[in-house]
Amino acid sequence: MDHSTNNDDTTISEEGKEGGNIFQYVTTMEEVDGSSSSPNVLAVLAYACIRLAHLSHDAFGDSRASKRLYKLAASCDPNWYSYHGIGTSVEASITQSFSSNEAEGIIWREQMEKAVDAYREASRTCNGEGEVKFHLAVALERLEELEESEQIMETLRRGESNLSCLVDSWGYVRWHTRRTNPYHLNLHRGTRAMLEIALEAAQPLLQYEDGLVCEFGVASGRSCRMTQELLPLNTRIDGFDTFTGLSAFVLFYY
Repeated sequence: MDHSTNNDDTTISEEGKEGGNIFQYVTTMEEVDGSSSSPNVLAVLAYACIRLAHLSHDAFGDSRASKRLYKLAASCDPNWYSYHGIGTSVEASITQSFSSNEAEGIIWREQMEKAVDAYREASRTCNGEGEVKFHLAVALERLEELEESEQIMETLRRGESNLSCLVDSWGYVRWHTRRTNPYHLNLHRGTRAMLEIALEAAQPLLQYEDGLVCEFGVASGRSCRMTQELLPLNTRIDGFDTFTGLSAFVLFYY
């Protein structure tokens, strides 16, 4: 992959013009009819790009790198998951595109429209995946295309319980962020990026008021380890988990 360019919209075809198959040195799969574009090879490369994109987004907090990788995946083997990833990573990286010499509103709208285009393509190819439609509806609402957004939301409300819960959750987020500049909403950020935001806000409590750092529900300890990496070396972090779920007594008591 060519890292000498900062153009996030570069596609695999543009990057590979001079060097042919840019992944040739990492694959030993047989070519079909002498072609370096074997469907099997492209599918594997697309899968690898998707996995790297998720890692970049969630573990490293780099949504711009994630966006480029999802685009590479879609160029190798177009599928709804790649386009869905493009949409979410575009929304997650919008604030990283702001600069002092351009109006934030113009950049925000341009990027949101790109996210909507990606969600539409994902929705077209996924044959009704509910989460894709939900993200499309939210993006449309943020662009004030309310009629189409509400139609999708109403369909989801009447659908399966997990989808209706998504709609309810968005209502909660919408209400509690009503005074936040919409250009600066941290939607679709990965685990590490959200932890960075939370810990930055908590720094005064940690530095001046001897605050505690606790995580309830550590599971495998993944996010707990991320938190430890982001904290100063001498900061203590306490993690709690039953690993068996809450007891019937606790559930009844609360």
